[in-house]
Amino acid sequence: MATLTNPQLKISLVSGSNQADIEASVGVSLTPFEQFLIANGLGLSLRCELWAADSGFNGGDDLVRVVGTRPAPVSATHTFTMRVPRSALDEDDSVFDDHDELYARMRLRSNQPIFPLDVTVKSPEIGAEF
Repeated sequence: MATLTNPQLKISLVSGSNQADIEASVGVSLTPFEQFLIANGLGLSLRCELWAADSGFNGGDDLVRVVGTRPAPVSATHTFTMRVPRSALDEDDSVFDDHDELYARMRLRSNQPIFPLDVTVKSPEIGAEF
């Protein structure tokens, strides 16, 4: 079965602006059988989402932004990048807690129901004040 390894998230604040750069990456390893299926028309997509981790007091984790989706036809490290306003990263809207914890969630899925592949992995959380 396909595996997702070494998920990483990096957020860099752009100096002199209200922008932040997101960079998320993950290693994709496909089995020889999955590579054979791809060569014969199976479509796989890799989706990267940015999530905010919340404690039980604030409800569940919140989807902040879809960073991107792309076909994943080969075993390789895949990297997603996006520039966003800093305010998009501050999802708590709380006067009691300015600290946000963010992580990237990567999901590899088959585009055909005949081959049900669905693998998900989360990066380590990054904590910061945005």
